[in-house]
Amino acid sequence: MRRNSRNSLSSLGSSLQPSSVTLVEVPDTGDCVILTVPRSGSALPAMRVVAGWMATCSDLPLDQLDDLNLAIETLLVGEPEAGGALTLRFYVRSGMAHVEVQGLESQSLRANLLAGQVFKPSVEWPLDVRVFLAALVDEYDVGESCAGTFKVSLRKRIQ
Repeated sequence: MRRNSRNSLSSLGSSLQPSSVTLVEVPDTGDCVILTVPRSGSALPAMRVVAGWMATCSDLPLDQLDDLNLAIETLLVGEPEAGGALTLRFYVRSGMAHVEVQGLESQSLRANLLAGQVFKPSVEWPLDVRVFLAALVDEYDVGESCAGTFKVSLRKRIQ
């Protein structure tokens, strides 16, 4: 069963205008929310609202929700304000929260996440993002998205 709503999140304020919010019912997992937002300063607040709602529905403790929100924010820090849309996918399966952020464009972030050697600080990334994400989530991986963008999948055990 798939429900799609193109309504804005008007109760959250006029600055949160998602391109689309999709609630997909996935067998044996509960709901999967897919949020697509224009690349702007309102992307992160909209993603936090979705993560908070899913955390509430999944009995995800507040400290674990904070970890996921910080991980999402870390991924968006170096992203340009203009460009294609960003997509957040959030679902819970087998005691693990799955979060995927698609449409990322920062090649320095991508290089940092895929680096197989010792981290070398730069102006854009003074801290090793890999160490930071490893402290916040149980697993993460980087994959190809579309049109030259990439995605990062995060997984956090619900305890």
